[in-house]
Amino acid sequence: MQLVLGCLRRYPLQEITVISPYRRQVQLIRNSLTLEAAAAVMGASAPDAAAWKAFLRSRIATVDSFQGGESDVVIISYVRSNANQGIGFIGDPNRVNVTHTRARREMLVIADSDCLVAQCTSAVFRRMVRAFERDGEVVDVTAEMAAALPPLREAARPTPERGEPRMDTDGHGWGRGRGGETE
Repeated sequence: MQLVLGCLRRYPLQEITVISPYRRQVQLIRNSLTLEAAAAVMGASAPDAAAWKAFLRSRIATVDSFQGGESDVVIISYVRSNANQGIGFIGDPNRVNVTHTRARREMLVIADSDCLVAQCTSAVFRRMVRAFERDGEVVDVTAEMAAALPPLREAARPTPERGEPRMDTDGHGWGRGRGGETE
């Protein structure tokens, strides 16, 4: 969430987008971003409640729902971080290309790049890391840095049996590992 708040200092609200391959990750991000935190950063230029709600609905999105959209700054959240369970559909080079071509000026990627590189059947993530190392910045997130991050509010999800919300406690949260940022 700190990346989004930092971007609010440099870009208009309508030019910031956060995308993730997973709907539940998008919901978790939406739930974690508050108007109060944005107002503390933006001051008098903070949006009203309706504009903030519209931002959360339209600019915090899945990769598929944001296809064709562009922003000055795009924050991409790749959430997979595991030893041997794979990365699923996010390793498809066409999907990665769609994801990585949404930013006009700045792209920030939150990912366990070691996991993505090791488990992707194509070289797309290896090339991404190499490009960040050459043209941008790669930040290795230490355990201390990760521990200092504020906790995320969990995403509610309807249960199939009753349609009532329940808390997402199955471990699908922010991947904490290597991350890259370009300017």
